[in-house]
Amino acid sequence: MKSVAAHKPADEQNYSEQVEREVANLISEIIQYNHQQAKDDSERWMINQSTLKQLSTRNQNIIKRVLEGEMADEVQQHHDTYGLHGRMANRGKDIEVLKTALGIQK
Repeated sequence: MKSVAAHKPADEQNYSEQVEREVANLISEIIQYNHQQAKDDSERWMINQSTLKQLSTRNQNIIKRVLEGEMADEVQQHHDTYGLHGRMANRGKDIEVLKTALGIQK
């Protein structure tokens, strides 16, 4: 699936692609954390707009575009693997723990 960036001038396109790549990389890091560091389901994070917004300075539209675009299938497969579904999947989890694990200073 082509990104919206394909219809913008070169400078904007490069910036937009870079920003989308940052969000996609963050999603990949969360997937890796859930696979390798989380000890059980209580430590695994559902990847959604809310979680990504807490971890990133990027706006909601960019996050949504990446989640529903290039990363949609990978995120859905990941959620299916661990049964991460519904609004309650991240309830009671401390975002600071995930920030620390991912090395995020925000």
